Amino acid sequence: MKLSVSMSLAVLALSLNSPLSYAAEPKYDYVDINAGVAESKIKVGNNSFKLDSKAFRTELSKRINEYTYVRGELTQSRTDDSANSGNIRLSLDDKETNANVSLGVIAKLDPSNHLNFELGMNHNDHKDHGSLKIDKAIEPFRGSGKETDVLWSVAWKTAISDGWELNVRYTKAGDVSSWKLNSPIAISKDVSLDLALIHGKDDSDKRRYESNAATIGLRFHF
Repeated sequence: MKLSVSMSLAVLALSLNSPLSYAAEPKYDYVDINAGVAESKIKVGNNSFKLDSKAFRTELSKRINEYTYVRGELTQSRTDDSANSGNIRLSLDDKETNANVSLGVIAKLDPSNHLNFELGMNHNDHKDHGSLKIDKAIEPFRGSGKETDVLWSVAWKTAISDGWELNVRYTKAGDVSSWKLNSPIAISKDVSLDLALIHGKDDSDKRRYESNAATIGLRFHF
């Protein structure tokens, strides 16, 4: 009986001193560097193709005060692949750069759970060229464009523990929207492993109109 009581007191003491025993707060001062792969759905005319893409993403966030922060993000994607749709073969070399900056407002539901609202600007630059092979006929194509749009987003950030977060963000800028789920997990005092899943959709007339990406990288806290 004495032993079980002693063990219970020991477990209680450990739990009170563990990172899970107090309300950790999501962090806003960091730099992210991530890379990954994506499956992109490409539309040419009435034909849809699934192609493999590569993505590189970097993000900078800086807290201004208790309730505001500023955040910037740069994403570059590259598709250099071929795919078939019926008797049509698409060969595509596509490059896309997306950059945005926004001002965010923090609404604290409690110390560990925050809602974020952002308003900013987004710039997209894309270039592609390739060919469609229909039976034996080859039809080359080329396209490019630049768009700058107002960006808004809403996010939920939760600190599961002092070194582990879960973040969900919806972003909309012009015809482009995205859902992002990421989870930074601390591997040292100032560095976290950042895992992310991103679903993007483009309702404009660009060739890339939907993508699903998985990225991995490092988050450096400052």
